[in-house]
Amino acid sequence: LNPSVGLAFGVFVSEQDEFKLTSAYTLTKQITGAPAPVRYDELMHIYMKEQLYHIGPSVGWAVTPRLRLGLGLYAVYASIENAFSYGFGLASIPQVYGSGTTAERAESDITAVGAQGILSMQWEFADKWHMGVSLRSPLVLINAWFKVLSVSSQGQANVGNANSASYMVQEPPTEEATWESVRPLRAALGIAYEFPGGWVSFEADIQPPLENDSLAIELDTVWNARIGTRFQITDTIYGGFGMFTDQSGDPYPDDFTNQKVNYYGITAGLEIQSPHALKANPKPDAL
Repeated sequence: LNPSVGLAFGVFVSEQDEFKLTSAYTLTKQITGAPAPVRYDELMHIYMKEQLYHIGPSVGWAVTPRLRLGLGLYAVYASIENAFSYGFGLASIPQVYGSGTTAERAESDITAVGAQGILSMQWEFADKWHMGVSLRSPLVLINAWFKVLSVSSQGQANVGNANSASYMVQEPPTEEATWESVRPLRAALGIAYEFPGGWVSFEADIQPPLENDSLAIELDTVWNARIGTRFQITDTIYGGFGMFTDQSGDPYPDDFTNQKVNYYGITAGLEIQSPHALKANPKPDAL
């Protein structure tokens, strides 16, 4: 807009996670008093996929050459898929008595839109020293649409008697949720130091707890940290190295269908620059 004020528009995939778990178990055992062994089969499958998008404008203002402020207002789109299936069966070997099976499956799809704001500051408080602070507002849910389906079935094959089978399908009615807080605010602080040919930085953030009984949301206090550096190796080659934590605010699981996943990582990179002239036979100082 002018030398001290800039305007931008961005689309960010701020979160993307996919989780799959499949477990199968088989056991054949002779039961005391039974004329034949019994075979037990079990199968379980859990699937979760979550995507979060931030879409919106932001503005930056250079208050002084050493102090800059930023403000962003974003529409948030979320898509969450969950599926759980479980089944087991019993059968006598050979078919002296018969066999029986039980299966359960539950699915849910959630589509939601919300809003969130971010306020940030960058300050060069000393020569080659930089500090950044950001405050991300709570994520407010504007509207959400739910689809839930569960199916259960049972079957029994009896040697010498009638077979049986039953199933039940449930699609309970769901209400649209509006104007609910689904994520707490998050504050971050970072410090960076410039040295010839590169920089080193450290950043930490913290998020307070949140409970929302109407949407079954329970988040604990969580913190994360990142440290990294970029340095010059030659005139055209740069290297980088970093470490990070990405801990979840979900509470520790109290059921085998729940999960809490924390990520810890180390990163490394190499950058190779290849200067190119914009015209033939340029002057050396034009590159």
